[in-house]
Amino acid sequence: MIRILLLRLFLFLLPFLIYAIWFTMTRRGNAGEREQIFNSLRSRWLAGAGIGLVFISVIIAAFFTGHSPDAAYVPPRVVDGEIVPGYFEDEENDADEEEPQP
Repeated sequence: MIRILLLRLFLFLLPFLIYAIWFTMTRRGNAGEREQIFNSLRSRWLAGAGIGLVFISVIIAAFFTGHSPDAAYVPPRVVDGEIVPGYFEDEENDADEEEPQP
């Protein structure tokens, strides 16, 4: 789970990282102007708000997505010549659906 979370976070932050590198490379001669832009209160507030929204979205995704820990994954399989995609199945439903053996 943590690997998936880190991958999604990296892919989300990658465009911002590329932009920051591009911005730094193109503004190398204007150090005074660059410091003025990054030190302004507005840019600090926007950066803080963006980081806060990322953390809130990660927390929401962690609590409201996925399946219950009791669910069992049924892998994709071929049934009557057609591919049935994989899915999660609750173990509670399996016990109810099983027919008793004589």
